[in-house]
Amino acid sequence: YGKWSEKYGGYFKQSEMRELIRYAALRNIEIIPEIDLPGHSRNIASVHPEIRCNYPPDTVSTNGYDYRSAWCVAREENYALLGDILGELCELFPSEYIHVGGDEVDMSQWERCPDCRALMKREGMTDPHRLEDLFMERMAAILRSHGKRPAVWNEAVRTGAFARECRVHGWESVKACLDATAKGYRTVVMPGQYFYFDMRQSPREDGHDWAAIFDAKKVYGFGFTEFSPEQMRNVEGLQGAFFSEAYVSHEPEKPDYLDYMLFPRVCALARIAWSGNAEGWDAYYEELKGKHYDRMAAMGIRFRLFPPKVGYGDGAFTASADDGSAIYYLMDGSPEEHPYTAPVRTGKPHLYRFYSRYGTARSPYVADKSRWRTITPAVAITTSMGESAKFPYANAESYKGLSRTRRACRQQDWIRYTFGEPVRCREMYLQTGNRQLPKTIVTTGYAEVSYDGATFERAGELEMGSITLRPGRPVKAVRIVSTCDDNGTPYVTIQPPQVKPAL
Repeated sequence: YGKWSEKYGGYFKQSEMRELIRYAALRNIEIIPEIDLPGHSRNIASVHPEIRCNYPPDTVSTNGYDYRSAWCVAREENYALLGDILGELCELFPSEYIHVGGDEVDMSQWERCPDCRALMKREGMTDPHRLEDLFMERMAAILRSHGKRPAVWNEAVRTGAFARECRVHGWESVKACLDATAKGYRTVVMPGQYFYFDMRQSPREDGHDWAAIFDAKKVYGFGFTEFSPEQMRNVEGLQGAFFSEAYVSHEPEKPDYLDYMLFPRVCALARIAWSGNAEGWDAYYEELKGKHYDRMAAMGIRFRLFPPKVGYGDGAFTASADDGSAIYYLMDGSPEEHPYTAPVRTGKPHLYRFYSRYGTARSPYVADKSRWRTITPAVAITTSMGESAKFPYANAESYKGLSRTRRACRQQDWIRYTFGEPVRCREMYLQTGNRQLPKTIVTTGYAEVSYDGATFERAGELEMGSITLRPGRPVKAVRIVSTCDDNGTPYVTIQPPQVKPAL
């Protein structure tokens, strides 16, 4: 995770953190630290490998890198180290709660560990989830000794055995929030499909999509209709989330991306958290345009506008916006922006993109459907890296999902796409990894094109694990070739090729 090939990060001195805490407190903001435990701990395990479980790791798939991410529950020394770490946080932060994680733990590591298996046997356990209960109770005891309470992600209370003094952050789904509140846990409601603001807002914008694709209208539409009155008494409030790795990969020195992803979605969240959504979206949207837009523009916030409505017919584009924004259009091959003042006549609608601006805000691009239309020619995917049993190449070959290799890439490893018949197209996009993050990609490499299926010629360098090709004649095969030693993970993700037909 991070800034592609650029190193980033650092640390705060205690004096600097205390100043941040004071700064926030003056603005009625409480800073609550989180150290995600016992999973998501690959970072500290790379510095303290002894915290991991007692068995030799499989490092063949990662080209020598120990990818294990969980603390060993059975190792008593781990609790002394965690006591030091959490004790320092408790002394530094005045918050009542310290967040200790509990999500997405790879429990297969515990199942392979002889020490963890022995601990389970001694405690009469058959379910590794009970090991997490035991670990988290130890974390709660450490916090309790410092006068603090634990906050955890919803997985930590799945068995219902964890102490009721904790506060649950329900991120996985509405169902997870319903489960936690029904079990009597104080719960912060933050299901990813409504309140994870690193999700993309329409299918062709930047962002994650694993939880959902949504804009401010969906955020505003969240309601507690499934929560009983008793469950509502356990609702602590609502929370939005934006994870920084999705920010630092988008030029964090600029506010544009963060502003665009948060606003106005966070405005909608604030409204429903304070007063619900009984007035309905149409009324709130009028308020958003009439009051919030000018306020945010005056503050210099680079927020997102809803896209203008664009239509194409009888050889001309028409466009309109209902928020007073100015509409512009661009043509492929030129960076020049043209103000939209009247219908735009063209016989090549796929070359045009439209968007709108209002003060500091802008909308996403919209275009005629011909611009985005893709074809799905028969393709066979082969690689030098083997095939994942769980994510076979058939997923990408059928254009229905992602595929994975059996190991990470090394120098001269390759991914080959062989088409059943030569493909005539104006554009072909080949993508490794997920679009949003520099993870599970071919870190550095190049693409080759073959017009006869036998001889290949170099066609360009990969950029962020991907490449767009614009072949001048029908293509029989394409190949991605790695020039890196590994990618820090146990596999390469292969997305279906996106092929745009010649027009």
